[in-house]
Amino acid sequence: MSINTNITDKKYKKLSLQVSLTGLSFCVFDTLNNVIVSVKEIHFDTFRKTTKIEELFADAFRDNPELKDSYDEILVIHNNNLSTFVPEPLFDENFLGSYLQYNTKVFETDFFAFDEITNYQMNTVYIPYVNINNFFIDQFGTFNYKHANSILVTKILDASKNKDDKKMIVNFNPGHFEIIVV
Repeated sequence: MSINTNITDKKYKKLSLQVSLTGLSFCVFDTLNNVIVSVKEIHFDTFRKTTKIEELFADAFRDNPELKDSYDEILVIHNNNLSTFVPEPLFDENFLGSYLQYNTKVFETDFFAFDEITNYQMNTVYIPYVNINNFFIDQFGTFNYKHANSILVTKILDASKNKDDKKMIVNFNPGHFEIIVV
């Protein structure tokens, strides 16, 4: 399992994984033919609270051989309610935890990340699942990661360009939801 950057080693495949504490979904995309090769959603048993999340991800990797293939690009998408949006003029990379303290309980030991949404002059500040990222580092080496809300809001705002009608979109997830008004 690796990311290929050498043109002679290109696989023309991209892996996108959406991860949460309740499961994961993944999509393998053929970049040469511009088609989806496979899509799968895996739900974790919520009754196994004693099992470490890393073990559940290891089981998913063992049971899904396509997750062990080599890819040219790997994107991990964190889907949780530990995020907020910050307008660019108010954003300071040194105070990421400050932005989240109004939405969720934050600790000094938390790791914070942000995604720039440059077309809309804002940033998504969030807490990625570090233990899950560490698992993926062991599996893939290097990869990129983002928050699901960064992608969601960007796509909705892109689709709303030059449209005067007002819309409210509700995005439901297990354990949380997002409301976007444009």
